[in-house]
Amino acid sequence: MILKNRKRKGNPDYSSQLRELSKVKIDEWLDNSYKDKIRYAIAIEETDAWVLTIYNQSGKDTCTFNNPKKKLQFIIAEQKLTRKQLQNNEKVKPKELTVKDYKELSEKFRDPKQLKIYAKLNQSLDEFCTSLDGLV
Repeated sequence: MILKNRKRKGNPDYSSQLRELSKVKIDEWLDNSYKDKIRYAIAIEETDAWVLTIYNQSGKDTCTFNNPKKKLQFIIAEQKLTRKQLQNNEKVKPKELTVKDYKELSEKFRDPKQLKIYAKLNQSLDEFCTSLDGLV
């Protein structure tokens, strides 16, 4: 399968198509030996796009953001601004996230009910969760 329209904008199947291409490539690397045994956790546009589903308020599929890592960094930095900083209209500086930050930021994924809600906000996360149905 060739991704005819590699642009996200105006292509509602972008994430699914890119995920499918990635699965095919992984299967090729493994000589199709494990095709039926693998559950593909393929995050389109970075794993930050998955975590962003928890913090993004727009309701848009987070696969569609140009730079989900930077967007997540800004959202987290904004949340940590003090009232005084907000009153002074201080500029938000993106916060470089650590492994510990990601562990804390993604905690809500541990609750299956919440994970289902967030998965609906990112097509590649949703497809991964759907592939796990019946296994977990």
